[in-house]
Amino acid sequence: VLDLQLNGSPSGGGLDVPMIEDKIAQRNAARKSKDFKRSDQLRDELLAMGIEINDSSQGTTWTRVVK
Repeated sequence: VLDLQLNGSPSGGGLDVPMIEDKIAQRNAARKSKDFKRSDQLRDELLAMGIEINDSSQGTTWTRVVK
């Protein structure tokens, strides 16, 4: 189980939360296996969707970026 915290409403406000969680899980797996190119690619994909991810010792959190 990954340490994942969601910021925002449980409904996701129209976001595809399961897809976001899946991309974050893929990114965390890539980071763990030291595939930083793939990790960066997934971060960029999330950012393009308006999702900013933050890593800390407590796990990965994400927030919706409002432009």
